[in-house]
Amino acid sequence: MSNNSDTISKLSDALSNLINAYETLQKEKEDLEKENQGLKNTIEDLESSNGDLKSKLNDINSTNEKHGSNINSMLHKIENILKVGDRKKDNHSGNSNNTYSNSLSKDEEEEFSSTPTISSDRFDKQKAEAVSVDDIQLEKKSDDKIDLNRMASLLNGFNK
Repeated sequence: MSNNSDTISKLSDALSNLINAYETLQKEKEDLEKENQGLKNTIEDLESSNGDLKSKLNDINSTNEKHGSNINSMLHKIENILKVGDRKKDNHSGNSNNTYSNSLSKDEEEEFSSTPTISSDRFDKQKAEAVSVDDIQLEKKSDDKIDLNRMASLLNGFNK
């Protein structure tokens, strides 16, 4: 009978070892499931913030495009003003009978009539003086082209 009792005791030990191992594996499985769920939540958070960042990037890109088109529009208007000033000088120096309005195209006249003016009541301490196209002095280059980079840098100085 001692053989049977030894066998029973060995089987009992083996069974308790199996039960302990099963309980350990169950606990590890639960821990891994919690960690997996936490990682899934982290992934969802990252995807959400990635979507927010993409939205902000799109907003910044559209803002940059608007600013670029505004600057190009301003440069175009300045270029037209400078061209009109040159035409006016040429008309006065050539003793032509054409008037200032005759030297402008219809589009240029509309552009000048829609050009906004700055009122002097917006300035606290300084008073704005009216500046006409004749008052603007230009340094002509040998090729008579306008330095657009210089104009852009001057305009950027106004934005600060």
